Amino acid sequence: MNYWALLSRCLALVYLVNYTAANTEKVIFRSPKTPFYLSQDLPVIGPVDSRVGTLVYELNMTQGRHAMQWFSVENMGFNWHYELRLCWPAIMPTEFEINIFSVEDYITIHDLDASRTQVKDNSTQMMLLISATPDFVTHLPDMSDTTVKFELVLDPLVLESCLGAFSVRFS
Repeated sequence: MNYWALLSRCLALVYLVNYTAANTEKVIFRSPKTPFYLSQDLPVIGPVDSRVGTLVYELNMTQGRHAMQWFSVENMGFNWHYELRLCWPAIMPTEFEINIFSVEDYITIHDLDASRTQVKDNSTQMMLLISATPDFVTHLPDMSDTTVKFELVLDPLVLESCLGAFSVRFS
């Protein structure tokens, strides 16, 4: 193989790796060992329906203030490691924060009745809190209420590598 062709492919790979890291927050967590389930009226995400381009959500940051959204993360295997990635467009500079809570912690935070939990076979559940704050300053009145779209991708980890990285489909 030609030296220049190899060099150009390596540079292209470096560019792609840097490109995919932009505007991405991620967290790696372990699913619970217990099958507790809490029925809530929250958007549901799971590793089965999590494919690139399918889980797109919006957060409205009114007058440049903090916005939050809760999600229910369901249908995970017991005691598995998962990687959750949050991606957003570069034209919306936003600071995101991702927090994962157990069902028990969610009940404590919201002061709910613990008897509402159920045991669901072959599945676990966790609660996800996404927080967003605008990361820009403007004096334009049209930009005081901004909505940022973001995408969530949840993939299981096996041998410390992400399985979903190999299942990306381009339209």
